[in-house]
Amino acid sequence: MKVQHLCAAIATVTIASCGSETTPSASCDYASGNLLEDTGFRTLAAPRRERKWSASGHANSEAFSYSANDGTLEITQVGSEPWFLLSQSPDMAALAGKTIEYTAELKLDLTESTHPHKFKLGGGLALLGKKYNKNVLRAHFPHEPHMGTHDWFTARVVAEIPPRTDFLRVSIMHQAGGSLQARNPSLRIVETGCPLTVLPQT
Repeated sequence: MKVQHLCAAIATVTIASCGSETTPSASCDYASGNLLEDTGFRTLAAPRRERKWSASGHANSEAFSYSANDGTLEITQVGSEPWFLLSQSPDMAALAGKTIEYTAELKLDLTESTHPHKFKLGGGLALLGKKYNKNVLRAHFPHEPHMGTHDWFTARVVAEIPPRTDFLRVSIMHQAGGSLQARNPSLRIVETGCPLTVLPQT
């Protein structure tokens, strides 16, 4: 399956220094269930109105391929463009002002891209939050590992959604050569006090 065209800017992330981003912390209590839909990636090939995940890429619509099998997503760079996103935008009614935990199990086989670019190299989880069309939260795979070859591990991002945030995009992002796999994505509200791994933009 090929990605649809989208022109968008990609930027780097401010990361908090506390805690590990790869192993969920038992000290963080959940205040909600999983807020993501189609966590098994079953609707990727469905008619557009039935899909829960939205695919987007930089300029060349044939630069990345993606597919899912038995609940496992695989994204592979096959062309010359630098990045690809598979995203959901959850309902913000219950999320603004809350702390969220975004996790997924990842398996990486990522290399230096044969098509050099100035974006952050790697792949994994990504977040984008906006308030009145201004970025208030942005994170591109703020976890380790995010490059190289690694068997299955749990990537984890904990972030506070600023009050009055009216848009949130959670993504699985590929911005390198090679491929990545993902399964069991989860987005949950956590109780106050869970250590952040990403800080809001100021």
